[in-house]
Amino acid sequence: MPVPLPSRAWFRALAILFLLGTLVLVGAPYLIRHLIERALLNQGADRVSVTEVDFNPFLGRLRLGGVEIQTEGRHMLTCREASVDMAWLPLFNRHLVVQALTLEGLRLEAVRRDRLLLLGGIPVDTASVSTGSDTTSPRGKTWALGIQRLRLEDSTLVYRGQGPSIHVRLDRLRLQQLIPWLPAQAASLAIEGSINDAPLRLQARLRPFADTAAYEGHLEMEKLGLEPLAGVLRGTLPTFSGKLSLNLDFDAGHHGEGLWLSHQGPIRIDKLHLATKAWSMEEKTMAWRGRGRLEFADMLKIRLQGELRGAGLALQADSPAVTLRHGGLEWEGSLDMDTAGGSPRLGGRGRAIVRSLALAAGDNGLSLGRFEALELKGLSLRKNGGLAIDRIDARGLRLGEWPAGGDTPPMARIKQLSLKGLRYADHALHIGPVEARSMVTTFVRGRKGITNLARIADAVGALGKRKSAAGTGGAAATRPSRLQLTMAGFHLAGDSRLRIIDRFVEPAFTTELQLEKAELSSLDTAAPRRPTAVDIRARSGKYTTLALSGSLTPLLPTPQLDLTVQVKALDLHPLTPYSRDGLGLILKSGSLDMDMRLLSREQRLKGEMDLVLHQFEVESARTENSLQNQIPLPLNVALDALRDRDNVIRLKIPVTGDPARPDFDFGDVLRKALTKALGKGALTYLSYTLQPYGTLVTVARYLGEEISRVRLQAVEFEAGMSTLDEEDSKYLDKLARILDERPRLDIRLCGVATRRDLDKLRGTEAASDAPAPTDEENRLLMELAARRASAVKTYLVEHRGVDASRLAGCQPHLEMKKKAVPRTDLLI
Repeated sequence: MPVPLPSRAWFRALAILFLLGTLVLVGAPYLIRHLIERALLNQGADRVSVTEVDFNPFLGRLRLGGVEIQTEGRHMLTCREASVDMAWLPLFNRHLVVQALTLEGLRLEAVRRDRLLLLGGIPVDTASVSTGSDTTSPRGKTWALGIQRLRLEDSTLVYRGQGPSIHVRLDRLRLQQLIPWLPAQAASLAIEGSINDAPLRLQARLRPFADTAAYEGHLEMEKLGLEPLAGVLRGTLPTFSGKLSLNLDFDAGHHGEGLWLSHQGPIRIDKLHLATKAWSMEEKTMAWRGRGRLEFADMLKIRLQGELRGAGLALQADSPAVTLRHGGLEWEGSLDMDTAGGSPRLGGRGRAIVRSLALAAGDNGLSLGRFEALELKGLSLRKNGGLAIDRIDARGLRLGEWPAGGDTPPMARIKQLSLKGLRYADHALHIGPVEARSMVTTFVRGRKGITNLARIADAVGALGKRKSAAGTGGAAATRPSRLQLTMAGFHLAGDSRLRIIDRFVEPAFTTELQLEKAELSSLDTAAPRRPTAVDIRARSGKYTTLALSGSLTPLLPTPQLDLTVQVKALDLHPLTPYSRDGLGLILKSGSLDMDMRLLSREQRLKGEMDLVLHQFEVESARTENSLQNQIPLPLNVALDALRDRDNVIRLKIPVTGDPARPDFDFGDVLRKALTKALGKGALTYLSYTLQPYGTLVTVARYLGEEISRVRLQAVEFEAGMSTLDEEDSKYLDKLARILDERPRLDIRLCGVATRRDLDKLRGTEAASDAPAPTDEENRLLMELAARRASAVKTYLVEHRGVDASRLAGCQPHLEMKKKAVPRTDLLI
């Protein structure tokens, strides 16, 4: 049976549908272009251009070419080609499935202007952007967007803000299988490109839609400039630069309000530079290798474990002026930080080595300390603010060093310093036993009289004043809790020396002590009255020794001491620069032995020095403080009166004073004590030895001489006589003993004739109106006076064995005073 032909109506409908489909296929690209351009212009773009549009509704494919957006004369977005493939069937399940999205040659600029962000030329008010989203249709069913494949190639993203711009170059980006309705399925992300010309590589697997979102992968970055962070931190850290490199395996995730991030691998920063108006920091290299984990829920937790290496640190502060440098840092251990209680708490344990560490202070470049290496073993940081270190070893220390080119050596050089144990907690610091090995300490006084110790103290004090002034605010500063300090003791070992250089005296004085032993016992601020034992043994040259022992209580408001000092075989002639200025003495020769005990109690210093001077020879120098001006008798006589047959002088000198007084000068105390000992010591010896004939020992000028002499008790005679009686012999025996014990003493014998002798010669009674002696009577009286001196000398030489050369005669003379006694004067 023949098939009927379609009716004309059906044919017409099919033709119209065909025509409409053709019009849609042909006109849709033009419509899409118009809608895109109009929409972007309405959003604030100045000019929008799309040169090519290709749309295939059957395949769900849209391709755009030559897309450009201009704003303010700038190309804010350009894209060589963009294409998207959509799946239609999932739309019935309210799923938007992007089968493929490709962007090639994309260049997108984002410009920040306060709250406004120009994103690809389209203004976006970030303050009004909602953080939430509503993907629910009017019927209450949720739409979801899934991406099966996303590809970006040869693309650039540029961000411009107040700081340096950020250029992100995406050579290749691949994102696959990002499907929200398949939360257990992991999406993959791969990026190759650069940030500000720093190469970037990322491989990651993402599960952002799981109940516990998870992200894991590997991130590599090489020398990323950190300058853009300065714009973000401009309020607190105006200068922030450096080069960051990463090579990390990471694992991150979040669940509810909690999140975490773990990483493992090296992190490196080169040429780090941080600065504010008050301080700056530079580090040539800082590298971390290890693993870390960050957690944030009800509080922040950070844990790091690994190794930290640094090199070339330079930290400078302007007020006070302080510079800290090191050549290398090595840290190995773990660190924990959390914010329990609302404030950061830091804990950890490990070991650290710092090499070429130097701390300088002040504007003159004073180096407070320099270490070849500083090693901390068993370092433990406690979250309650405590600190514990099992052992500290420092090598190659140089303390108190002035800039190169000066003539002042470091105040101290220590080959090795060890500290066994350090603990800090609750404002209490405990320092274990300290041992210094091979320490060379140099005490220098400059030409202006200022010591290196005083200069260092002044520099440190100036820093403290600057810091205090900088920290003073409108309200009264809160006084910090007083630190309790305990030190177990100090021990000096090895080849240690003390050098003294004094350029203030002329000629400059230099000496060196070999420290054989130096020990201090414990020190505790909680027990300020507990004495600290001190024991020091030193040697100068081959034969001079020094010993100091006893105790100190330095923590009392007025420090106390109980010390014994012993010096043996100290050569005195090198000390002439001090004796000439302080005592007016030039020390020609001699050595000193000294035993001294010093005791201070209740702000009073009491002590006694036993001095033994061997072969002591001096010359007087004319100075204001000359010792000769302070004693009544000639200095050589005073010394010779104390000098025994072995040419040894023994002095016992008391020392007293009030160290708390501002004008207290220990040198002045010693000078006054020595003056008293020499002046009175000689007279006391003579008076004591000559007893009962020593009461008349005096010091006075004799017959108009310019210098004073010691005048012993005279040998008296009967009128007209020149013979000695028994009492005279006893007296001269004692005098001979003095001459025997003091071989440097000489005696002048001066015979004296008086009016009594004249009356005896004339055979008359004494009369006030008696005529003056005649020439003949003068001659006879002078002969009598001479015989009296000769009688004393004869007895001492012939009966007591005194060397005649030590008994010098003088010109006999007459005394016509009524009460004058016939005699022989004995003068020293």
